[in-house]
Amino acid sequence: MRSLITSCFGLCGGRPRPAPAEPSPPAVPMQPVAAPASLPPRTGSPPPARAGEARLQRQLLQEMSVRRQPPHALPPSHALHHAAAPAGARTANLLDILDSRAFKEVPLRRINARVAWFNRHLLQEIEPDVDWSDAVLTPGLENAIVERCGYVVDEDLLFNGRAGPPAAFGRADRYRVANDDTRGAGRAVFLPGGEYSKGAGRTGLGPTGHTHGDGRADLEEALVEAAAGEAFADIAGGMSTRVLAVLVPREDWRRDDAERSRSEGALIIRVGMPPRPAHFVSEAWGGKPRRYDEGAMERAMQRMFGDGPGAMRERIVGSHAVLAARMRRHGLLHGTLDESNMGLAGTALDFGTFTAQPRGAPLFTWSLPALVRHARHNIWLVDARIFGSEHRAVSEIVAKPLRLQREWAAAWREAKDVVTLAALGLPEATARQVLNEQPEAARPLAKHLRRIGRYFRGGQAWNAREKWDEATGAAVADPFRLFRELAETAFDTTDGSRRVLTEEGLFALLDFRPPPAGQAAVSTGWRARAAVSKYAVASADEARQRVNENLRHVVRHYANVIETAAEAGVRAGRWPDRGAFLRCITARAAFENRPLHRLFHPALHGPAASGRDPMRGADSPLELAIARSRRNVDRMLYRTPVAAAAAPGSWRLQMRKLGGALFYLEADLSGERHLCVEIPVHLLDEDARAAFLDEASADHGVLRLTREVAPYEYREVADDFDRDGVTPLPRAARSRYAFAVPDGHELARITAAARGDSMQGAAPA
Repeated sequence: MRSLITSCFGLCGGRPRPAPAEPSPPAVPMQPVAAPASLPPRTGSPPPARAGEARLQRQLLQEMSVRRQPPHALPPSHALHHAAAPAGARTANLLDILDSRAFKEVPLRRINARVAWFNRHLLQEIEPDVDWSDAVLTPGLENAIVERCGYVVDEDLLFNGRAGPPAAFGRADRYRVANDDTRGAGRAVFLPGGEYSKGAGRTGLGPTGHTHGDGRADLEEALVEAAAGEAFADIAGGMSTRVLAVLVPREDWRRDDAERSRSEGALIIRVGMPPRPAHFVSEAWGGKPRRYDEGAMERAMQRMFGDGPGAMRERIVGSHAVLAARMRRHGLLHGTLDESNMGLAGTALDFGTFTAQPRGAPLFTWSLPALVRHARHNIWLVDARIFGSEHRAVSEIVAKPLRLQREWAAAWREAKDVVTLAALGLPEATARQVLNEQPEAARPLAKHLRRIGRYFRGGQAWNAREKWDEATGAAVADPFRLFRELAETAFDTTDGSRRVLTEEGLFALLDFRPPPAGQAAVSTGWRARAAVSKYAVASADEARQRVNENLRHVVRHYANVIETAAEAGVRAGRWPDRGAFLRCITARAAFENRPLHRLFHPALHGPAASGRDPMRGADSPLELAIARSRRNVDRMLYRTPVAAAAAPGSWRLQMRKLGGALFYLEADLSGERHLCVEIPVHLLDEDARAAFLDEASADHGVLRLTREVAPYEYREVADDFDRDGVTPLPRAARSRYAFAVPDGHELARITAAARGDSMQGAAPA
């Protein structure tokens, strides 16, 4: 089986990635196909030029015929770190990047703990044919996780001089932070296996009198870390650390802080820990402007990416610009960025202050750069300036000390325009090409689309129940509906003809709703105290007056920009014709602009505070939050497992196994696309047997269901295989996963990368 895993992993041309989730269109009736446990090969033979493919096909079928037992061990540590590394990185493990002087050795002791959650999404990327669903957290697997990661700092030995050897030694990384006495990771250590445990106890490197001075973490914080890490890994294209598991010690591990002690203590086990700017702060820095050891910084980047001399600056600037632009586009708020909680190569980490803006739910602006509580209305408010905190933080923390202000300004301008146009459904590579070919139209379009969004980020708040608080008197609008439906409004997607765009028609797409009657005074009072009150609107007339100026630019430039992109894409063979281009960008825009409301702090914190175990099972709050954060189409297409199927020229894409059911997309270059699931018959309940099995298929070991799908579908599949209200899927297989159905050009790129052929741009970053 390991050989199959290696084959699938190697075929991808890189690390496989998890698939996003999205709403399902109306279901199409399924046709059950009985299949034996070992699927028979179809007629035909592989092309002579692909002789190795036949061997892989036979191996795949042979391995698939073996009924896998629930896993009892984790993959090797190096595989975990590699899967969590940014695209193009050789390694993301700090232990491989910095020398030993950058770490403090600390004694560790064993701790008895239970596994509250483990990252099946990450594990399935590495071993897609193994069933990593939460339902199979066997005692053997739980023991394996605790055996590898169940350590905390032996504080009695470290600080009190207790005699006796430690159970093991860990390493805490040293770094410096502005305006305090931090000397490194105060509550986190690298474990013997290389994983990074946060909340493992005091290391002696943390700042005195800090909120983390007890050296511990809590379960609520662990929920946010896990959900945010997976959301960033998908939305930001892998530019994120990821949580491997959350352990809850069986001894009292609660925080000292009275408010945080309401939740259980937890160990947050992370993988893919990159270097931070704080690791390279010069000893001569003190309270003066930031200074870095640029030589050490360049050597670290060379070890991480294999870049030649001089490439460090361009990579740092470019990667941070892309990350900041994607955060702004998707409304992801980090909250407190400094040199210690941002990756040097544009990686997000330390998500304790993370939250997400729900799509179409503008934020009320406030004067504080963090979450605050408004006593009168009992609601959460967020400063809209945080949306710009990532790019401003990079400017002050990285670009300015390295004398890269000019390069940073250019990279940021380019990245935010590319990402804004990508929100319209264009792949980022196509958006970049349009900006180069027609900047006089593309740049104003991107600029004014961003301004429209800002006007509605100035008047909304939410309460702890995740419902919009109408008592605030805030106007509500949905600027992301404009992104979702603009292509269908401007063009007839069947024949590609233009439609007439009007400012009033585009304003209607914003779904503007004025504040409730009698509440405008409250809103006006808040706006007077807001940091960016010029963007707040309180009535439809005011909204039209402010927004229509920007909508005029959309009316003027949108169609021309889209037609330029279509011509360039058809000319390059990216799409077969204009109609396919329009169908593609329409589907991408609808999928990528869905709400992120399940990543709220209240949604993640509430279950943990209740004292129940909120993270077990596919329908748990945490798993639903993670599944519903999936929306990166390119990541679904190019970073997921690929293997040759039984028929020549046919491929299995985006494989995953959940609850004993194997899902995959079967595609061939002739144009056929089928969504498939294989379910062992012994897993079917009584109703499913009656609905799906007949005399011809009852004797076989596997029920195989297929559904024909079309290119440019990006959809969830949990309900696709239902019949008359009966689902054949085991409970653990009903997660809200999604598949991206490639067109012919995309499939050619994917299979070229899988075969190892050289094809320029086969796997976009």
